[in-house]
Amino acid sequence: MLLAGKTAFITGAARGIGAASARLLAREGARVVAADRREDEAKAVVAERNAARPGAALFASLDVNDETEWQAAIAAAEAAFGPIHVLVNNAGIIRVAPIEQMTLENFRKVMDTNLVGTFLGIKYGAESLKRAGGGSIVNFSSVQGMEGRQGFTAYAASKFGIRGLTKSAAIELGPHNIRVNAVVPGPTKT
Repeated sequence: MLLAGKTAFITGAARGIGAASARLLAREGARVVAADRREDEAKAVVAERNAARPGAALFASLDVNDETEWQAAIAAAEAAFGPIHVLVNNAGIIRVAPIEQMTLENFRKVMDTNLVGTFLGIKYGAESLKRAGGGSIVNFSSVQGMEGRQGFTAYAASKFGIRGLTKSAAIELGPHNIRVNAVVPGPTKT
């Protein structure tokens, strides 16, 4: 129960790493906000958590590229549970193609979801974390953000960007007692 009395906001919480993060943080006592566009799947994660501990989880509809949705989701989290203490920027997508075959549309979609979505999470989550007196932001990068890989141009670029964003945010938010770290997992079957 390391997180008893704390609120955790998790993007991409409908499945994979995000759903696993929601389950783990809830088992550690956190109230969980499962944010995703996949409403049915995310609501199933919330129902599972609420069955184990009634009222401990909430679904928030969120397209991580939409500033208005970020503002609404953070407001809903605060209305239900108070300020957030943990923000997990997990939502991400991948499009695989050699550089010469990667469309600009797909490149931008990956950058928007992975990097811009993480930026918006930090931007709108930071004020709530400050109201909580501090906390932790965990951004999901990837080993591809450390080394690159053939065909993974957009994904690797977005994950490299998350590392730089994380370092800069850590410097800016540290004085507010907010830790900002990146997790760098390898290939994960989600």
